[in-house]
Amino acid sequence: MATVRDTFKDRESFARLDRRESITISVRKTVGANIVHVVGAVQAVLAEARKRLPAGVRIEATLDQSEDIRTIVSDLENNVVTGLILVVAVLVLFMGWRISAIVATAIPMSMLMTFALIQALGYTLNMVMLFSLILALGMLVDNAIVIVENIFRHRQEGYGRIQAAMKGTAEVAWPVTTSTATTLAAFAPMLAWPGIMGDFMKYLPITVIITLSSSLFVALVISPTLCSVLSGRFRPPAERHPFLEAYRRLLRASLRHWPVTLTLAACVLAVVGILYHKQGEGVELFPDIDPRRGIINIRFPQGTNIHETDRLTRIVEERLEPFRGELKHMVTNVGSAGGMSFVGSA
Repeated sequence: MATVRDTFKDRESFARLDRRESITISVRKTVGANIVHVVGAVQAVLAEARKRLPAGVRIEATLDQSEDIRTIVSDLENNVVTGLILVVAVLVLFMGWRISAIVATAIPMSMLMTFALIQALGYTLNMVMLFSLILALGMLVDNAIVIVENIFRHRQEGYGRIQAAMKGTAEVAWPVTTSTATTLAAFAPMLAWPGIMGDFMKYLPITVIITLSSSLFVALVISPTLCSVLSGRFRPPAERHPFLEAYRRLLRASLRHWPVTLTLAACVLAVVGILYHKQGEGVELFPDIDPRRGIINIRFPQGTNIHETDRLTRIVEERLEPFRGELKHMVTNVGSAGGMSFVGSA
């Protein structure tokens, strides 16, 4: 009826690390899981496993994608801190320390509201969302600057703290809201982007819309409240600021000779358009960057023997050997385990 042999099962895959026999284990997170937490848990398991390994056996992590996330989060933190420092420095230079302190609170408060809303909507932080936060960071304080400055102007005119906060906010509430709405309207069409690219890029408009909406709420509610408490005593300035006086003269001359002003603006616009058309490099959605890893896919005709596939893959490894000094690891999977050889950069 049958021939039974006590032997090993035919081999279906080969795995090598730096051209040495190995076992490749791929750990993937589920949809919505935090990759940083997953990698941390895996590293903890590996640290415990290394204590029990016999001599001559070692474990190496060759593809840690959480490093990219950590880098972007670090960039975001650096941008937040840098933004706070620059905003405070500029506002202290032109408006004084009290206004700068109140406006600077718009950045962390808007960010906290954004994170809370993102979590409430069930979204997790990904690379596109983190990039969007960095993109929106520079627009967070625009609304707060306009409202707080107008409130302090009323304080200098003699209004009380609460009166100045109410009157100053009411005067510019609609212009500030309209300005934010125009920015949101520019990003809103991206929500209807179809296809796979739409599923990938939808997090950009979602994040920007949430962030700017949060900054608008902070500017209309939180900042006036802080001004009513921390505005202190104000006296009318003894003299006008030189910058404001120069701007006043420029604005008066522009309004008096408005045909010349509009003509110059149209000429500047035309010159910029011509220069861009002649010397512009075009538009690129995702620019090429230096990759951190290289992936080599090797495909053979269907039915090729696994040993023949492994032999030819070893030839590719030999040709990559001269570049080993520039690489951290070279991982090879042949057969059902992956069918590709990829090298990790140093």
